[in-house]
Amino acid sequence: MGLTPGLVVLVVLLGVIAGLRPSVASPTVTALMWAGLFTMVVLGVLWPLLDRRSRRLVVRRCAGDVVEGDGFGVTVSLDRAGFPLQVQLDASVGSLGRGALSAAPAGGSAGAGVAGTGSSPGELFVNAGVTDVVAVLTRRGVYTALPVRVTDTGPFGLLRVSRGVHLRLPAPLYVAP
Repeated sequence: MGLTPGLVVLVVLLGVIAGLRPSVASPTVTALMWAGLFTMVVLGVLWPLLDRRSRRLVVRRCAGDVVEGDGFGVTVSLDRAGFPLQVQLDASVGSLGRGALSAAPAGGSAGAGVAGTGSSPGELFVNAGVTDVVAVLTRRGVYTALPVRVTDTGPFGLLRVSRGVHLRLPAPLYVAP
């Protein structure tokens, strides 16, 4: 869990407004402004905490045998709509990419069931519905789950809630040299 620059700026802004105490402002307008800013902070902090715990990311389909370093398709599903979750495969295991195995155009997520590239390599955003992603595993072995880090920032991006989870695979995945 971590604060984002947006939350820091908003808290500083609230402090500056409180310190200036504009004397020309109507008390009703001032009260509405404070109520709106307070609601924004409360929603921006509580939403990611509650949202991350209630949404489930599940692997629906995955290859059975793959070669180390080769991309393979994985179908994941997010149980309900909401703000996109940022998903990143543990770097010691491999990386995730967007779309099908063919070359996909760069860009962000646009809607339900769409995976978009993230701000750094190996991370993507997943929204509700079924999403096809490309995984590349760099370690050999038999996998029954994929270690990922799932991050939610909610509606305003004020708080970043991140949690490591193991996505259970429908069948064992064998990664050979």
